[in-house]
Amino acid sequence: LPDCNWVAVSYVPKAEVMSGPRMLAMTLVIIGLFTVLALICLVYLLLFRLVIIPVGRLDNSVQRIADGNLNVSVDVNSNDEFGRLAENLGRMTGRLHSYSGYIDEIVTALNEIGGGNLAFRPQKNYEGEFARVKDALVNITRSLSAAKEQEDAAKRLESEKNAADSANRAKSRFLAQMSHEIRTPINAVLGMNE
Repeated sequence: LPDCNWVAVSYVPKAEVMSGPRMLAMTLVIIGLFTVLALICLVYLLLFRLVIIPVGRLDNSVQRIADGNLNVSVDVNSNDEFGRLAENLGRMTGRLHSYSGYIDEIVTALNEIGGGNLAFRPQKNYEGEFARVKDALVNITRSLSAAKEQEDAAKRLESEKNAADSANRAKSRFLAQMSHEIRTPINAVLGMNE
């Protein structure tokens, strides 16, 4: 009614007024929790795929290498840190494999030297610290060869000296015998002349 000073009042309970925003807030909280849960699952799946699986493969490869299997291939194909780590692990395994070959050759050489064969000729191209070991083995075999040659020469000289001494003794016995054989008849002739 126009020009009327009346006021119309309507009563709505507070619970009814607040039910809409509460429902909205509750819905938003539930949606937020599901969103956070979904994000956590997504992050876990990404971490599992990008970190946990490559680390597990690297761990498996390292364990096999530690057990002595140097023919291990690392199954991590990526361009990130894990890929570089796998590549470096492969290079390290190759290096260990060549070191194993060096050690085998050195052991064979030491066994040969121990058996008296001083002709050590390295077949492999030694790298790093093993080059120093190879050089030391070559120097040892040279020194032992020179000492063996000196010992052989000393034995030859001793043998030749013994042969010469034996020949000299035989000559002395022969001359003493001949001297006795010649003197006896001469003394008999000289004794008759007197």
